Amino acid sequence: ECVRDYVEKGVIVKQHAYVLAQPLAGLDVPAKIESVLSARFDRLAPEDKAILQSAAVIGSTFPLSVLTKISKALREDVRARLAGLQAGEFIYETQYYPVHEFTFKHALTHKVVYDSLLAERRRQLHAEILDAIEEVFAGQLTEFAERLAEHAESGRV
Repeated sequence: ECVRDYVEKGVIVKQHAYVLAQPLAGLDVPAKIESVLSARFDRLAPEDKAILQSAAVIGSTFPLSVLTKISKALREDVRARLAGLQAGEFIYETQYYPVHEFTFKHALTHKVVYDSLLAERRRQLHAEILDAIEEVFAGQLTEFAERLAEHAESGRV
């Protein structure tokens, strides 16, 4: 019912799946949807929550290499956590080569997870992500200029 409301408002369009037709900025998530998504998120193990929150700060689409760098965990451990989050339908794999990337299954899930972080922790993560992108993609920084600027501003760097 809530999805239908967003479709009628033109916020969400159906392609192969429902996708956003306009930015989520300023869009209020109905309490019913937000509470369902928050409840699903709250049931996760603390380690899974931390990985998902870090991923949300990176962006709606996030490279495994950057997530691994900021999580300070072994790549295999991060990958195992992501597999569980995929099974729980929080995220899905979008690209394996040349950059191994994942994305949030729903933009509203991304928003709820991002908003679950305290502002100071979000700021710290943005700063860490900036450093991680600069290190991981050192030879391709022009391709990441917009993302770098967003993280620098949000991280107050």
